[in-house]
Amino acid sequence: MHISLQSRVLSHSAISELLLLAGVLTTAFAYLDVPIWNALLFSVAVISQAAFGTVVLTRILRGVPASLLLLLGPGLILGGALSFALFQIFARGALGLVVVVMVGVASVVYLLRTPNWQPLGSERLWILGQVVGLAALALTWEFPELLPVAIAFFVLGFVSGDMFTTPRWVKQTAVAIAAVVIITPMFFRQEYWWMVTDDYNFLEMLSQHLARSGPFADFGVHNFSRYHWLSYGWTGLLNEFGGRPETFTTLTRVMPLVYSVALTGSLVQMAGYLNKTGNGSLGLAPVWAILAINRLDWSGTSTAGAFAVVAATIAAVLLALGTTQTFVRRIILYSLFGGITVLTKLPSLFTVAIIIFCAELFVVTRRLAARPRTLVLLLGCTIASFGIIPLISLASKIVGGFAITEVNLGLGQIATYGPGFAYLLVSLQRFSLIVPVVVMVILALSSGKRAACELPSILFLRGLAPIALLGVLMDTIMTGNANTFEYFSGSMYLVASLTLIGVVASDVDVLSPAKKLRILSLIVICIVIFGYFWVRLSLAERLWRQIGTQLFEWEGVKVALLQYVTFDRRVGAAAVTMVILIATIRSKRLSSRLVLGSLLVSLSILTLYGYWNSAVSEFQRERQPAEIAANIGAPDFITVGKWLASNSKVSDLVATNYMLSANSGPSYSDYGLAALSEREYLVVGVFQKWFDPESLLHNGALNTVISFSDSPTSQLSEKLQKFGVRWIVIDHTLVERKNWEPFAVIAFQTEQLWVLKLQIP
Repeated sequence: MHISLQSRVLSHSAISELLLLAGVLTTAFAYLDVPIWNALLFSVAVISQAAFGTVVLTRILRGVPASLLLLLGPGLILGGALSFALFQIFARGALGLVVVVMVGVASVVYLLRTPNWQPLGSERLWILGQVVGLAALALTWEFPELLPVAIAFFVLGFVSGDMFTTPRWVKQTAVAIAAVVIITPMFFRQEYWWMVTDDYNFLEMLSQHLARSGPFADFGVHNFSRYHWLSYGWTGLLNEFGGRPETFTTLTRVMPLVYSVALTGSLVQMAGYLNKTGNGSLGLAPVWAILAINRLDWSGTSTAGAFAVVAATIAAVLLALGTTQTFVRRIILYSLFGGITVLTKLPSLFTVAIIIFCAELFVVTRRLAARPRTLVLLLGCTIASFGIIPLISLASKIVGGFAITEVNLGLGQIATYGPGFAYLLVSLQRFSLIVPVVVMVILALSSGKRAACELPSILFLRGLAPIALLGVLMDTIMTGNANTFEYFSGSMYLVASLTLIGVVASDVDVLSPAKKLRILSLIVICIVIFGYFWVRLSLAERLWRQIGTQLFEWEGVKVALLQYVTFDRRVGAAAVTMVILIATIRSKRLSSRLVLGSLLVSLSILTLYGYWNSAVSEFQRERQPAEIAANIGAPDFITVGKWLASNSKVSDLVATNYMLSANSGPSYSDYGLAALSEREYLVVGVFQKWFDPESLLHNGALNTVISFSDSPTSQLSEKLQKFGVRWIVIDHTLVERKNWEPFAVIAFQTEQLWVLKLQIP
């Protein structure tokens, strides 16, 4: 009796898996140059918040067991959002942290006590390794230094997996080599290898402000939803939990890893949930391919963070559709993830709306047979995809910043040839995504007895395939600032590519495992070689020269554009796969799904190879001082910022006249002082043009700082103190005065900047 009670209270599998996860996350954070103590704090915070989200999910979805992958995927996304909500509702600062900690600890205890924890068993380390490797691949587009990590885990996945029997010494050798490959890049990194964008001064300051003052404070963002305050609010919250490490650590390394782990955790969970064959190695090949053919931009965590939110939404919806849930429970689920999507990246809401529509259509058609049900789902998703366009157009008029036009001018020269040509080129650019998705749909519609053996949930994913057409349309007709069209199309392509997760799950073992492995390896080699020579021998250039110039008699620029968008190894791989499928369409010995699976493996290999040159160049090149100054500030600003961080209180408000020096208007570098000093500023950077010109705070703050900098008086000093200002950073090249006593004293100075401390009576 004592033993059974102890077993229930302290579930060995749950404890061991959570401890293993803590170790893996801590190691991953430390690998990204996060100090080891902060890395441990971050891992504990992430796990406790993910446990909170997992408990909420299992309470909403009756009958769904808790598991490590549920915690890493949908649980982490939901838990992070709910934790930030609690932090804002109950009080920011120490009290808010205590509330979130208590809820997180209670959630962990609940999971340890629950008898419904679904253990991963002996495969847990292998699965966590795959999640980390996939996360490295997701981050490689922005962080080429992580390419060796992705390659090492990709190879380990097949060598140490269950596709074929591997001698023990081979596995041990592979692990040893992988360890060396993973560790070696740490010794070749540049000092500022993590620099990814020129606007994270602003994002760093924003994340700290949201955690300390909230989105509605006067200093806050004028239009908070526009700047994805949930992503950066969560960043600020984790920064507090992580012990406030050095500036930019949380924003540039911790949060991208957290979001990429949530993304890959959701994808791996879906793959495991739908894979009936038990073949984990081959079952994860579609997940690697999904990340390989989708572009993930981590220049701001909200951009690719939306991918993680959408993936978590589908993973949670799949669990709901695979069990019996009431309409009310599904509505609660939709509302939670819909709200998270809105506050992460608003354009992704339209993708989530289509997902919800298809999910409810899936429930309504539950009584239909597999083939007609697939047809209804495909037709329904097509109608929903194109029916959402009027809503997007309406949103563009209300929100602003984007619009639907005849052709997207952001496509450059492509746009000059009209929408028809633009559709063609965008489709060819996404050829490696469209081909496998279309083939998967055809196989689903042509399946006979195989369909009866499949999980019904697979049909739901296949029904989402037409959303890829909407993605192409958004790329072609959506206009806005810079890459606004990708904010819409990116998540749509991701959702369409999830169709591929069912490839292995629906395969029938006609061939023996050994023969299947030999055939798969042979096809992969053929596809990879052709993809390589597609670029090496300029086959795309020759092909379009023949078709475009001689057959259609197109002008040179048109042909050059066609050659440019298809100059990709993965396009060649998709093209040769189509030829193989057509040649073997009537073959009874070669499964079309095996060919498609071979393409997915090949796409992953070619993507990893494609990143190689950029990774090598990043290791070799040195960061120039001008580049560092443009991104995080000149040496004077770094020095002053760090001095303020060490010599002022966290609650101190700072003012500055530096932003007034920009002749061409404020830039993101104006936020360098705020980010480096980790303090809030009365008015800083582009906030001076976001505030209402008639705002008393806006005019009063600016005028007071300007006047005090030039001619200090007791009245101006009192006004600054009333605002809460304790320090003023003066760019003394803008003022003639060199003494502000008795109202302020110079506490610190550099060649350009002086730090004044207000004298408070």
